[in-house]
Amino acid sequence: MRLEKELENNTADRIADHALEIKSKMEAQLAELGAMLAGLGTEPPSKRHSPERRRHARPNPRGLLSPAQRKHREPAVDPDTLAAQEGRLPPIYENKAYPRATMK
Repeated sequence: MRLEKELENNTADRIADHALEIKSKMEAQLAELGAMLAGLGTEPPSKRHSPERRRHARPNPRGLLSPAQRKHREPAVDPDTLAAQEGRLPPIYENKAYPRATMK
């Protein structure tokens, strides 16, 4: 009888110890999150430059290439070919020369 009581007490002690460990870990995480939240408003805002200044700050690298170099660098892809490569249907072209086909 006495051994059974000791076994029950030992089990209860282990459960209580485990619960206290979890509690201390959660309190540490809560303190860390509180510190993070406290620091949210203290960061300096990012510097914003006017579009005029940005435009003159550095030249556009595309502007330095000749049209032949740009064509070689960025080959034009036919929309039908691109659609086939992506596994979707090709676009339907509609304009005055090629009107929409209606079902009659």
